[in-house]
Amino acid sequence: MKVLHICSAFSPLSETFIYDYITELERQGIENHVLTFHRLNEQDRPFDRVYIVRIKHDIVWLIQRLIAQLSKGPGRYFSIQRRAMRKIIEQVNPDVIHAHFGPMGVLVAPLAKQLKIPLIVSFHGYDASRLLTEKFWRKEYKKLWITVNGVTVVSTYMKNKLLVEGCPEGKISVIHVSKRMKNINIKKSSSKIENLISVGRLVEKKGYADAILAIKKVRDAGYNVKLKIIGDGPLKHELSKLIQNQKLDDAVFLSGALPNHQVLGEMSQADAFILCSKRAQNGDEEGIPTVLIEAQYLGLPCVSTYHSGIPELISGDNRIFLAEEGNVEQIKDCIIRLIHTDPDELSRMIEQAREKVENEFNLEKEVIKLIKKYKISSYYAE
Repeated sequence: MKVLHICSAFSPLSETFIYDYITELERQGIENHVLTFHRLNEQDRPFDRVYIVRIKHDIVWLIQRLIAQLSKGPGRYFSIQRRAMRKIIEQVNPDVIHAHFGPMGVLVAPLAKQLKIPLIVSFHGYDASRLLTEKFWRKEYKKLWITVNGVTVVSTYMKNKLLVEGCPEGKISVIHVSKRMKNINIKKSSSKIENLISVGRLVEKKGYADAILAIKKVRDAGYNVKLKIIGDGPLKHELSKLIQNQKLDDAVFLSGALPNHQVLGEMSQADAFILCSKRAQNGDEEGIPTVLIEAQYLGLPCVSTYHSGIPELISGDNRIFLAEEGNVEQIKDCIIRLIHTDPDELSRMIEQAREKVENEFNLEKEVIKLIKKYKISSYYAE
């Protein structure tokens, strides 16, 4: 079977899951090709069969600007991209097209229909949250549900949201984002919880301001905790200013973005992981953050929030470390609760979390589900 993956960029630092899917599909005997508008991190994430859609630079800039201003809708500019994409699709001649993120599904759906190629669309986060606040995308999704052969989402939470938007239940499946765990060395539990770490883009939905304020409260309560945040993004200056205003320069550190293998090295030196995700003011939500999968497999206890699909990733006992999203006081309480957890009990909870990841967020198992989705969609498309 030959699959053509469609994504706007391949492969940003924050989207390891698409690369991991593709390389595992290769390992399981599926021939994969990638069509994209931007090739990123080629050295760290090598893959040969990548086709870059060439569009005049000023047109790309205009399209990106229009997409950012979603209320106006980029629909009339899609034809420019589709003409360039069609040649590549016909050249590859795939058995299945797999579009990653809703907008890419909307973009390629008419081509898939014209060329009679089954289409799978995967939703991951902003495309099933922020974009649902825009009339343009809700309208386009309603047309997509008719054309698409299969839809995948990363959580039951997201599935329920798209069902409300009219996606047929028979077309939608939960297939988790996953990580290749075999190369991750499991760390021993820390005897003390002092050094916390977080990884993610510096954007509102990651809740870093809440995490910083919670660290301030924990330190004011007499605990010598520190936090390292790995990542970059538009809120870097705002967060730096918050750290200074809270007099946390010696306790909270913004380390910038790092390659995945360096991130794992930094995480292995930490005592616990924290991610205070929440719904952004523009409606943007997480899917399921892959860093929480890595952290739990690595052996880090995790403080997080009842946000989007995150509770589906956290095993029952470990949910005592989940706070209400946006609630700094509860986040503080979760950190202190973690600090006071008996080491033997914490070791048991860490093992429980790792078992959940291995059983329910296993890359090999999730890719088997994806291949089945491809085959079913191809069968019914004939």
